[in-house]
Amino acid sequence: MDKIDKSQYKNLRSSFQYLVNHVLGHDYYNTCADVYSSDKECVSAMIRKFDKLSDKVTFYKVLSAIFAVSTVVMTIVSLI
Repeated sequence: MDKIDKSQYKNLRSSFQYLVNHVLGHDYYNTCADVYSSDKECVSAMIRKFDKLSDKVTFYKVLSAIFAVSTVVMTIVSLI
C-alpha cells in the first residue's frame, strides 16, 4: 500500500466513523471480530434505524392527514 492509498483509507475510515457516530451515536458498538464484519453490521444497523425513522414519518403523515380532514369536517359542521 503506497502513501496515497493509506491516506485514502485513513480518510475513508474517519468519514465512516463520523457517520456511525452521528447516526447510531457515540456509544454504539457491536460484537463483530474484524473491521469488515463490523462495518457491515454498522451499515445494517443504520438501515434499520432509517427504516424505523421512515415508519415514524409515515405514521405522522397519516396522523397529520387525519387531523386535517377532521378540522375540515368540524369547520363544515360548524357552518351548517
